Amino acid sequence: MDNGVSQARWLLIPVAGLFIFIATLEALAV
Repeated sequence: MDNGVSQARWLLIPVAGLFIFIATLEALAV
């Protein structure tokens, strides 16, 4: 069960980074 939690964290980190990256691009584009 701990392994599932670790995978969720490793998935969440790049997704959060991608979201911030897109938000920054949109802010610069405006």
